Amino acid sequence: MIDDLRNHLHYDEELAVEFYVLRHYRHLLTDVERATLDEGLAHWWDDSREQMHEWGAHARAASVAPPWEPLPLDPRHVAFARSVVARLRAEHGDAIAIARCVACTRVLRSPEALACPWCGRPVPR
Repeated sequence: MIDDLRNHLHYDEELAVEFYVLRHYRHLLTDVERATLDEGLAHWWDDSREQMHEWGAHARAASVAPPWEPLPLDPRHVAFARSVVARLRAEHGDAIAIARCVACTRVLRSPEALACPWCGRPVPR
């Protein structure tokens, strides 16, 4: 069953790297960048909360949960986040290491990941 789920997950290399950098190198952000990114995500959560509750109610009532389709992020927020990641990689490229699966080379969730979320293989230590 887990393998079936993994086969249906969408993988976007650029997006995976961006999320990884923003999640694990947040300490390299300026105060303004951090505040702007946090504010954009807070707006998305506020806008999405009602939809999430409705989806949860349908999922609990149905024998098969309906597909989840989150609201898109504000394109200005996405463009800003991409520019921040580009700056971080340009200014701190040597300090930014992206943890990858040795089997499928996809981006892991964290540097301490025990298994790849995409292919399921354990990460050698």
